[in-house]
Amino acid sequence: MRKLSILGLICLLVFAYCKSPADPKIEEALNLTINYFIATPESITVGESSTLSWNVVNAYQVSIDNGIGGVELVAGIDVFPLESTTYELTASKSTETLTASCEVIVDQNPGFAHVIVIEESCGWSTTYVRYKGSCKNVGEKTAYNVEVHLEVYHGGEQVGYLYALGTANGLSMEPGERRFWDFRWYTDFECDDLEVEYDITWDDEE
Repeated sequence: MRKLSILGLICLLVFAYCKSPADPKIEEALNLTINYFIATPESITVGESSTLSWNVVNAYQVSIDNGIGGVELVAGIDVFPLESTTYELTASKSTETLTASCEVIVDQNPGFAHVIVIEESCGWSTTYVRYKGSCKNVGEKTAYNVEVHLEVYHGGEQVGYLYALGTANGLSMEPGERRFWDFRWYTDFECDDLEVEYDITWDDEE
């Protein structure tokens, strides 16, 4: 009888513990939370970049609109909006969802020439990669001696510096004008293995 009583007491204690309310500190630690979602800087001139940064905890999924899509819980990304844009971050956990937003204000009339890449693509075959793209003068003045080069990286190491746009006599672009390129780079690398940065130069005066 004594053994049975002790066993029964243990069962009652375990049952009481399981039925007791959860520790508030533990519940708080597991809450879905957006600590911050900010843009730095908040104001830019068209063609410049702003960095979106965020910190989210206890989320199953995190995404940002305006074509960015799914992201990590804690990260940052550079954006190049052509007009003032509000970005919304959505974090979800089971049936719970939280949102946060930040705005990047864009000055669309910088008062000078400003050339930016607005479209790009890369295709691949067994012998070459094909780069296509375009750039636009989003400034208010003519851009002279425009040149566009592609800095190509593989595993963090630069493997190519490719001439995409420009002429020996100098290429000019009027405000709002757009120029295209389409060329092949013969290499064994594939597009998915490469990272491309654009080196764009121009003069504000002829």
